[in-house]
Amino acid sequence: MTRKTKIGYGLAVMAVGLLLRILWVSLSQLSDIGDLLYERLAVNILEGHGFTAMDASPFAPTAVRPPLYPLWIAFVYFIFGQNLMPLFYSQTVLGALTIPIVYLIGKEAHSEKTGLLGAFLFAIHPYPQFYATCLFAEVLYSFLLACAILFLCKAWKRPDWSKGWWISGILMGLAALTRSELFLYPLLLIMLAFFLKREKKFLLMKGVAIFSISMGLVLLPWTVRNFVHYKKVIPISDSFYGMIFMVTTLDETEYDQKQHPSAFYIQPPSYAANYPMIVKMFEVFSDPKNFNRINEIAAYDRQAFAIGVEKIKKTPIRYLLNRIKELPYLWIESGNYLLQFIDKRIPATSWGTLFDKPDVWMISWKLMGLVLTSLIPYGFALLGIWRCRHRLGDFLPLLSLPVFVTLAHIPFWIEARYAVPAYPFVLLFTAIGMTNARAATAEQR
Repeated sequence: MTRKTKIGYGLAVMAVGLLLRILWVSLSQLSDIGDLLYERLAVNILEGHGFTAMDASPFAPTAVRPPLYPLWIAFVYFIFGQNLMPLFYSQTVLGALTIPIVYLIGKEAHSEKTGLLGAFLFAIHPYPQFYATCLFAEVLYSFLLACAILFLCKAWKRPDWSKGWWISGILMGLAALTRSELFLYPLLLIMLAFFLKREKKFLLMKGVAIFSISMGLVLLPWTVRNFVHYKKVIPISDSFYGMIFMVTTLDETEYDQKQHPSAFYIQPPSYAANYPMIVKMFEVFSDPKNFNRINEIAAYDRQAFAIGVEKIKKTPIRYLLNRIKELPYLWIESGNYLLQFIDKRIPATSWGTLFDKPDVWMISWKLMGLVLTSLIPYGFALLGIWRCRHRLGDFLPLLSLPVFVTLAHIPFWIEARYAVPAYPFVLLFTAIGMTNARAATAEQR
């Protein structure tokens, strides 16, 4: 394959991804989908009030969300005006720019063919396309994460390349300023590097230390800002993890599992009596008019976390089984999560509820979504991981992201969108599995 042909294929894949994302934005009427708090923060930044959720004086500062996505929204609004459509179209561009980064990661980690196929799979996957139409940080986060992993893969293969460790750490720091749980990622990387049996282990540990330091330096100014305002250490954001954690510890008698497998969407009367802080959290986040009260309910977070810990101490096995039961909702999707956003008439129904009132179209759609977006890609991904087992240490930067996403969200809250930034790395293993399966089939012929 000539250089011009490679460039042509790459541009074609990127164009397909861009057009599909533009199509989502053009045909969808999804301007109310997402976290409107991001927009409130962005508008306040743009108007010179600082990073605050309030819409009137005294404009008290907040740390309820990481800062980078609101800054991105403010930047787009500054250029194009306060209109969501330019923001969504800018996210289609960011999503399309992630595609060649995925190609470069695949080429660096395995082969050019793997990179091209992985980039194509990412370009056509519906979930990364969908989030270009939402006020969620997934698109920006995925782009920064892919850039960081590209340099991390290069440095992992050449651990004496200190510049690569610095660049990857800086980019990972920027990604963490988009989604706060990522600040714990260096801990996983340190453990992987420490237990990995390979040559130049000392250089690898030194490189991971450089990575951690550079990432920490990026986070430091924001952490200092939070300490100045709140007199406590908040590395990135104080996103009510205590309350969300407590919700995951509720048992079946405290919410109706038939309505939804996760309690967070349900507000039974028992909440008002037993968990008033959860009711207040729902009130604040469900209506932008209540965003002024965000700092007020932050005081309940530690109390909620303590309640959750006590509930786990009483029934640890039940809690563990419930978290395992919810884990498939992070990775295995049948289209239900997407459908409820596309059409508000479609409830977040379970399979059991769906078969109680059979709907042939819905069952067919969900089965197709399950097969095409989960079973086939993950089946080939497992094959790809198996084929790479003898040199799995070289692929740890890729493998670490799906592992980290899973570990970071099991104790707290699980939604399908949380796995989206890890899709590029899973799909690269899918590409490895598909190319190996094709090669094996060709040999048999």
